[in-house]
Amino acid sequence: MDEQNQQKEAVDLSDVLHRQTNVSEKPPIASGNDLNTPKIVLWAIRKSGGIIKTEKQAILVLVAVSILVIAISIALPVSQNTKPVTVPSPVGDNPLLK
Repeated sequence: MDEQNQQKEAVDLSDVLHRQTNVSEKPPIASGNDLNTPKIVLWAIRKSGGIIKTEKQAILVLVAVSILVIAISIALPVSQNTKPVTVPSPVGDNPLLK
């Protein structure tokens, strides 16, 4: 009975060690293990819900979003026709500043 329990507990780990030492396998980009990939790119891949699959796609999406934000931030002040704000001088109201 003890021999059966010992045989069940014995596990062959040689295959696991062989798989871990294989350097040709590279982890997927979205796992966060790639040290050369910027964190914002990894964030975009994770938050896209599967739409963005590669690093190149994530970079293109981030560039497009940044161009869109810059264009909107330039277009909003140009589209508003407001008069410049004039601030009255405090010198006329305060006798100590005259």
